[in-house]
Formats: sequence, structure tokens, C-alpha cells
Amino acid sequence: MRIGFVSTFELPSAETNTEQFARTADALAEAGLTIELIVPSSRRVAGTSLLHSDITSYYGLKGSFSLRSFPGPRPMALEIERVFNALSLIFFRFDSFDIVHTRSRGTLFTSILKRQPVVFEMYRALPKTEPLFSRLLCWLLRSSSFLGVICHSEYAARSLIAVGASEDKVKIAYNGYEPQLMHPRLQKAKARQKLGLGLVSEDRVVVYAGNVQPGKGISFLFNMAEQTPQLKWIIVGGQEKHLIPLHRKLAESQLKNISLIERKSPATLAEYLYAADVLIIPPTSAPLERYGRTVLPMKTFLYLAAGRPIIAPNTPDVKEVLTDGETALLTDPDSIEGACDTLLSLFQDRQLQNRLSRNSKSLAERYTWDCRAQQILQLYAGWLGDRKPIPVRSL
Repeated sequence: MRIGFVSTFELPSAETNTEQFARTADALAEAGLTIELIVPSSRRVAGTSLLHSDITSYYGLKGSFSLRSFPGPRPMALEIERVFNALSLIFFRFDSFDIVHTRSRGTLFTSILKRQPVVFEMYRALPKTEPLFSRLLCWLLRSSSFLGVICHSEYAARSLIAVGASEDKVKIAYNGYEPQLMHPRLQKAKARQKLGLGLVSEDRVVVYAGNVQPGKGISFLFNMAEQTPQLKWIIVGGQEKHLIPLHRKLAESQLKNISLIERKSPATLAEYLYAADVLIIPPTSAPLERYGRTVLPMKTFLYLAAGRPIIAPNTPDVKEVLTDGETALLTDPDSIEGACDTLLSLFQDRQLQNRLSRNSKSLAERYTWDCRAQQILQLYAGWLGDRKPIPVRSL
């Protein structure tokens, strides 16, 4: 069974979607499928071996997949380079693959035209963010070559089914985390010592880890930090271009209890999670409802694996994984006062902290990338039917 994993985004990249795509390909390769990752490259490298090494080391992958790169332009504003990359892929031969797996719309269209079995991944509620494309997607699903859509949440899947997509062709495979990147597990004091941020054991620390561009709810965290001067806030992640305006805003606000940390590699990010008393997903509806680009954020699964209490918004996507009072505390979105009250009350309840930590770490075992690979294998098998058996190694 040969699967072509086709991206129009250049890898490696700080964008979360590239990490998600690379980790899924890596886990499927480990499960026994022959995976070829096909990616654009604007760099001149000596063959694909160096690029393969760059990708595996950047994300911390096992690297059992093979790699094919094709020339592409450098990243441009509004991701225009993806159009050129998709056009380049028109001339690629995909007929050596049993399935093409992609998040690229251009590759999806090309595969259907060539009658190449194709699987498309999506994470947004497309009928809300892109109603015309969502209807086109439903129409394209009538093609026998279009095997199905894999959504990262039930929220996204139900939105597509609601506008006419067949339930047989729209399925869910939740994202996950890589257990190896969470080792060694560190106690808070040890993690704080390693980070060298001047944190001591008595500090009460709230950590956000993820992208920081507009629409991610970082302004809401600034407002919470202003209301809780007794806490220390660490915001880690994001590219420099997104951090610059946040540093400016921090200087203007004169807040002394926020630290902004540039993006860390997957291998070192766990130290920041272990240094936290509480991990937070901004308790605002804007990333889901207003911007529509953040649906069940991937950080949810890393947070669970870290085994620290989680504060998150009580939104329909988050509730698919986190349960209020059991694995997290879910607050009414967009209420600064309510979120701060919930956070401060958590610090006063050691028993609740321990229960949330214990339950979240236990739940995380269901959401590894290897678990996701097994779900996708089952989807492949169901969509292909008798056309192709899927030999896999047991995990």
C-alpha cells in the first residue's frame, strides 16, 4: 500500500498545519504503510536526504517515510506560493500511489481529474468560513475517486454534513501528541530550574503554548494577566513577526507579570509545560466563531499529556475532548471576570488540581499520533473496500 502525502506548504515550517501533516505521515509510515512525502522546496539542497533530515529533526520524527521535493517559490503574502505549488503538481504522476492524501485543494482537484483515489483533510467549519468551497466539496464527493474527507473534529465534520456531504465520506480522526517528546517527565521545580526564567517554586505560573498571531486570543490573555497581577504568565510560541507587536503592546501596557518566549522546538517545548501550575487555552470564542481558523487546537493534546490542570473555553469543539470538572475547567467564553475567578479558585483547591492532572494524563493515552494512524488506516480500508488490502504492522 503506497500513500502519497502531498503538501503545497514548504516543510519544515513553524506553521502548525505542517507539523500536523508531517506527524500524520510519520505515524502512518511507522504503522506499516509505504509513505512518500511530497513537498515544495524553495531552498537549494543537495538531494532530498538533507531535506529529509531537516524535516525529521525539526519536528522530532522517526522518519520512516521517503521524501520527494519539487521546486517552489519562497513563501509569499497571503500564502500565494501555494497556488504556484499546486499548479506545479499538475504535471506530477501520482498513479504509482494507491491513495493521495492531502490538505491541498489544488491537489484534490487534480487527483479527481486524473481519477486518482484521493483523501482530503480539513479542520475548519467550512460552511461558515468558506460557504462556496464547502458546497463545491460536497459536489466533488460524488466522484468515486474522492474517497473521503478526514476532519480533525466532530464540529468540522458535522458542519460539512449539514450542507449535504455524505456521512459515509466525512469522518473524524482527532490529532494527537508524540509521547517521546514528553520525556523525561519533569517536576515543576526541575523544569523551572532548567528554563532559567527566574521562576521559583512559590510562583504561581500560567502557561500558554502555541501560535500568537491575531485571532488566537492572546489579547484575552493579556487582559486576564492584568486582572491577576499575583500570577506569572508565560506565553511561548509564535514567529518573530507576530511576537514584535506583542512585545510592543506589553511595553505600552507596563504589565510586569507576562513573559513572551519565541517558538521552541517540539523537543524543548515540554519543559515549559512542566514548569506550569496551569495550562490555558484562551477562554474566548473569537478563534472559533469570529476568525474560524482555530478549531479544537492541537495544543489540547499536548496539554493533556503534560498532566497539568487546564483552563479552556466552554466551546463545542473543545468539549469534544475536554470535560468540565474532570479533565479541565471550562469557562464561559469571553468573560474576563469569569475566567479569572475560575483560574484563581483553581489555585486554592489542591485536590481539584490533582484530580484534573491525573485525569488529563490518563485521557492523553487515547490521543497519540500512533492512535490517529490506526484510525486513518481503518478509514482507508473502509473507503477502498475490496480494491486494495492494507497490510500493517501492529503497534
